[in-house]
Amino acid sequence: MTAPYRAGRHPTATTADLVDDDLTGPLTVLAVVGGLIWAAAVGLLVFYLLVYVAHTTNLARYPYDLDQGEGYDLNSGLALARGLPIYTDNSRYPYYSSNYPPVFSAILSAIVQQTGPTLAAGRLLSATAALLTALLIGAVVYARKQVGLAALTAGLLYLGSVYVFHTTPLARVNALAVLFGLAGVACCLGRGWRWGAAAAVCFLLALYTKQTTIDAVAAGLLALALRDLRLGVAVGAVVGVVGGVLLLLLNAATDGGFWVNVVVGNVNPFDAKQAVDYYLNFLHLHLIVVGLAALEVFRAVRTRQPGPLELYWIFSMLLAISVGKWGAGESYFLAPIAASAVLAGQTFARLQRNIPYDDLAIFAGGAMLLIQAILLSHGPLYRLGPSFTDGGAQASVLSRWPGEPELRAASDLVQKLREADGPVLLEDPSYGIAAGKEVVGNATHLRNVYQAGRWSPDGLVADLRERRFSWVVLNAELYPEPVLAAIGRYYYLYETYEINGTTQQLFAPGDE
Repeated sequence: MTAPYRAGRHPTATTADLVDDDLTGPLTVLAVVGGLIWAAAVGLLVFYLLVYVAHTTNLARYPYDLDQGEGYDLNSGLALARGLPIYTDNSRYPYYSSNYPPVFSAILSAIVQQTGPTLAAGRLLSATAALLTALLIGAVVYARKQVGLAALTAGLLYLGSVYVFHTTPLARVNALAVLFGLAGVACCLGRGWRWGAAAAVCFLLALYTKQTTIDAVAAGLLALALRDLRLGVAVGAVVGVVGGVLLLLLNAATDGGFWVNVVVGNVNPFDAKQAVDYYLNFLHLHLIVVGLAALEVFRAVRTRQPGPLELYWIFSMLLAISVGKWGAGESYFLAPIAASAVLAGQTFARLQRNIPYDDLAIFAGGAMLLIQAILLSHGPLYRLGPSFTDGGAQASVLSRWPGEPELRAASDLVQKLREADGPVLLEDPSYGIAAGKEVVGNATHLRNVYQAGRWSPDGLVADLRERRFSWVVLNAELYPEPVLAAIGRYYYLYETYEINGTTQQLFAPGDE
């Protein structure tokens, strides 16, 4: 960017001369206004950081889940801590399997051995991963551009995202997967075999945390191959061979359960309208950060120098189309948000380098950052008016907080489950975990493997016919049709509980 001529500046002065002249010369109105806007934008992003920390702290104290999958991800960690398998054929009681690779569960198992069966363990693990991701984003921007404010801005943009606020404080695998994926891509920026080895380790951890991190792996390996074919092929071979051997070993150790549950169980029906709706919501809320990232990618492609970060952005944006799968949500955009934050941070670094000798750079950068911060409005800002309301696609579920009547209702439900003599069957397992009950079934996962023709519901239907469960609790009828039909035939609706936007329907065993 060419700096405009200003009184007191010689057109042929050096950069050092310009800095000295400008620091001692009068500031223009545009520069002052731009500086204030920039400060307001960064201040708003810092506010989102505080909101994130407060929300995470509150969630750690809340014993029930906001997302139905939290209890299942926690249960996988509990099972490993107790020496139990998490990949089975689902045909025998308790009909439970995880549908994710084992890294998150393995780390969580070490934590719950100290904390006990609490969602707080998984939530703090996930939130810590999100905070580390923000630090990594800032570190990458600073290492590449040497501009501290841009690095800070990039990290805050990630944590300020509505989608990050909704999904990463939950006891789910997503935040940890993105951390490992981005770490692998960052390692590909380095040169030499040591960085290549580090990238391979990170990519293996990412793939065995969540399968969708294939975007980071593909981007990193392609970038390495384009820059250094021998290194790229070597790292790709290590990831492929080691990852393949681990797959074979896990599959053999579980009698094929790993493949059925982690691969087949995640091939869900696709809804194009759902994908479009989520994409439009994502682009609307992240307009500036995604736009700046797209410009960075365009510059790199035009000069035929796309690096790991640019390729990661392209692949993650493409893979996010899988948000159209049944059961998908905002977490599918965490990788595009991370990649966009890094690339947008590089743009802000270029603008900030022109401070204080380009007034337009100050104003333009501040204006874009403030617009983005306002688009990401969430938390207490809704009190300022409708324009500041949380606009996330899952805001109605993940941004609300249960009131005192709902907490009492949850306590009443847990007490009934605790007093039951036998096992209980729930779609939302967190209430059973809080009651000290064994988790039976994995509702959405059993539905997937049933539809794929890889699970027979006969065993669970027989248990329902024999009234083996003291209580059955449904909230969205997520079990496959034969199971729901058996519940309707052998159980009757006893009571309902309104908890955190859901209606928990308690069913009791019926008469013969």
